[in-house]
Parts: sequence; C-alpha cells; structure tokens
Amino acid sequence: MTPEQLEAFQAKCAAKKAAELEAKNAQHRERVRIRNARWRVENPEKDKARNACWRAENPEKRKAHDACYRTANSEKRKVASVRWSAENPEKKRASSLRNSYGITQEQWDAMFTAQGNKCGNPGCGVSKSNTALGWHTDHDHISGKVRGILCHSCNVGLGHFRDDIAKLQGAIEYLSRNRI
Repeated sequence: MTPEQLEAFQAKCAAKKAAELEAKNAQHRERVRIRNARWRVENPEKDKARNACWRAENPEKRKAHDACYRTANSEKRKVASVRWSAENPEKKRASSLRNSYGITQEQWDAMFTAQGNKCGNPGCGVSKSNTALGWHTDHDHISGKVRGILCHSCNVGLGHFRDDIAKLQGAIEYLSRNRI
C-alpha cells in the first residue's frame, strides 16, 4: 500500500467513524428530547418554575430568543393574535385600555358615567354612539392623560385641529362670523 493509499484509507475510516458517532449522538439526542418532553408533561409546575428561574437569570439570552422566535413565527403570531382577540373581546378591550391609556375598564366606565353616559364635549351631547367605531377615549397626546370619552365626530374634529386651542377658537370665530 502506498502512502497515498494509506492516507486515503485512514481518511475513509475516520469519516466512517465520524458518521457512526454522529448517528449515535443523534439517537442519544432524540432519546433525551423524548425523556425531557415526558418530564415536562408529568411535571408542569416544576417545569414552569424552572423556566421562570432561567428567564430571570438570563435576560439577554431570553431577549435574543424571543426576538428570534418573533421573527421566525410572525405569521403564526398574527393569526393567533387575531383569533385570541375575536375569542376574548373583553380581555382585548381591557388590554387595549391598559396599554394605550393606562386605565382599567372600570375607570373608563366610571369616567363615562361621570359625564352622563354621553359625549364628553358639552356642545355635543350625543348619548348613543351612532357609528360602528363606537366611543373614543380622548387623551392628551403630550402627557398621555385621559381627558374624557368622546363620540366619533368630536374625536375626529379634535384630531384634525391637533388639540390646538387657538385653531379651535379661530374656527369658532369663523363659524360665528359666517353664519348663513
């Protein structure tokens, strides 16, 4: 056997050994995966506690993992979010109020009751929302504080004036001067 042939034979043997070792490792990994999955099913509380502990100890790894998951599963997450929103309208509303305005549904209800269950604009007085868009939670765009509950028309009107009092007063003067 020439040195080249010996070297080729040794490389072939090494590749065969590496392939056998990889197959053995793959089988072992599969057995461990099955065993771990069974343990998680049999011990949900311990699994939950273990995961919470890991997340607390590894915030950067968790952020990276979560970002990767969100990117890889964006369509799946959108479908699940739409389905959850349709199945849980009260929870969706509560979540939206909390995340957008920092108030609870009970606080919103109390505010609406305090303004007489009608539009918060004293010049409006709409007591029944006449559109599918419903009532709007009006808030200051600088401070984020909720000012009141408005009907759709009043909310859109304020939005078009960008909450600018001078523009609103100017519009009032304009309407007063140009009554037809």
